[in-house]
Amino acid sequence: MGRFFSLFVFIQALNLVCHGSTQLRLIQDMLESYDRKAKPTYDNDKPVNVTFSMDLYQILELNEPQQYILLNSWIIERWHDEFLYWSPAEYNNITEIRLPYNSIWIPDTTLYENLVMKDDDTRRLLNAKLTTNMTRKAALVELLYPTIYKFSCLLNLRFFPFDIQKKCRSESPRFFPCRF
Repeated sequence: MGRFFSLFVFIQALNLVCHGSTQLRLIQDMLESYDRKAKPTYDNDKPVNVTFSMDLYQILELNEPQQYILLNSWIIERWHDEFLYWSPAEYNNITEIRLPYNSIWIPDTTLYENLVMKDDDTRRLLNAKLTTNMTRKAALVELLYPTIYKFSCLLNLRFFPFDIQKKCRSESPRFFPCRF
């Protein structure tokens, strides 16, 4: 029984070492000629479709007289990067990796009604998850980060908790046109 357990541990450790070195090789190969300042499409005329979603974690403050709301939430941004594609067959069938956010292209999105204009004060970017997409020949990039937003919003709480508040926010790239 002891030999079987020792053999099992050895095989698992060997698998971890081999898989880890394959992942390191994948990351090195991928980022070797990657420029994070370049738009992540081969066709420069093709737009980058970014999906932006917000998961509300907590309402920290709701101020009707001053017409603002303070939210603690998680933001999820998703897009495809054609330069970060890899073939899993060449890398021990690895289909998903994580990279530091500052090593890849990320969209320059902002909340227009945000009362705190410096993004460094409101959001904390973390690692990005990359999943290879064989049909699109691109990597699906998912950037998930916590944020605290304080933004202006026309609030009418007269019938609270039976009220309905209309659209309070809109996101967009700062320097490029987009459609919602």
